[in-house]
Formats: sequence, C-alpha cells, structure tokens
Amino acid sequence: MIKINLASRKWAFVSADGKKAKGADAGPAFLKGLPLDYLKDIPFRKILVPLVVGYAASLSLESYKEDALSKLEKAIGKQKAEEVRLQGGLSKVKSYEALKTSLLSDELVIRTKTETVQKLMKDRGLLVKMLLSTASATPAEVWLTAVKTDSTSAVIQGSSLGFNQISDFMKNLNDGQFFALVELVNSQQAKDGSDIASFELRAKRK
Repeated sequence: MIKINLASRKWAFVSADGKKAKGADAGPAFLKGLPLDYLKDIPFRKILVPLVVGYAASLSLESYKEDALSKLEKAIGKQKAEEVRLQGGLSKVKSYEALKTSLLSDELVIRTKTETVQKLMKDRGLLVKMLLSTASATPAEVWLTAVKTDSTSAVIQGSSLGFNQISDFMKNLNDGQFFALVELVNSQQAKDGSDIASFELRAKRK
C-alpha cells in the first residue's frame, strides 16, 4: 500500500494578485493555484489499485499466452513426430504390397507353367496311346507316312495297295476310341500304273 502524506509538505500558492503566498517554496507548476484541501480529496487508492490490478492482469495474461503457446508448440512437435512415424509405416506397407504383388505374379507364372507341363505330359501319354491305336487299326496293305494332330482334329497320310484297304482303315478308325467322322480328303493312284494309291484322311478327335 502506498501512503502519501500531504500534510507534511508545504506548498506555495499564488494568490489572485500574482504574489507568492506565504509558506515553503513553490511546488510543481501544475499544482500552483490548487488548494491543499483539494489534493487531500483525490482518491489515490481508488486510482492506484485498478492500475496495479490491471498491470498484474496484463502480466498474467502474457504469461498465460506464453504457456499456451509453449504447449501448442509441443503438441505440434508430437503431431509431426507421429506423422513421420505413420509415413514410415505406410512406406513399409507399400513395400509389402509390392512384394505381395510380385509373389502373386510369380505364383501365377509358376502355376501356368506347371499346368502346361502337366497337360503336355498328359497329351504325350495320350498321343502315344493314339498312335498305338492307329497302328493297330491299320490294315496290312496300308502304311502311314504322316500323322498330324491338334486338340480337336487329326490328319493322316499314307499309301495303300488298293482303295478297299483305305475304306477298311477308315472304318477301323471310326470304331476306335480316339477318332470320329473320318473322311477321305483325297486319294491318288500311283503314276507308274501300279495298284499303290496315296491318300489323306481327316478326322475329329473324340
């Protein structure tokens, strides 16, 4: 608390005629002409207390702002650190996804190759059986020069000592387990006048 003792000081006042009043030396210029009783009536406490309170409040507000700003900066720092951590995790996930895609692609290639090999092995065994069956269906007077086949059809070329043997061969193929709809594509007698005839057959695979 601030106390001001106004009674202990003597102020000199100027009278209305411009002469210095009796008493101590003249006080501050802004107090000249003011009566001492007027100064006593000024409520200094009521003026100073709000000023002190206001100043203290401003200091407290600045301290609160600094504290809040510091907390906010710490929160931002934690958020950035978490973002970096999540970005690192995301990079790992992307790497895992790329590896997974590569493995799935490799698995598909291996599976396709395996199925192809199995099919070829199966077809090879079937082809052997087909050739054995064709050889069994071939009459004694018929010999084959070529057998071409795919997944749906076959072409058989050969020669025979006569056309009747070609007909018998076609019947045997139709009665077998591998061919159907056997038809004669062409046949041609040998140019040397012999009974040998060349032929070409086409058939559907069963």
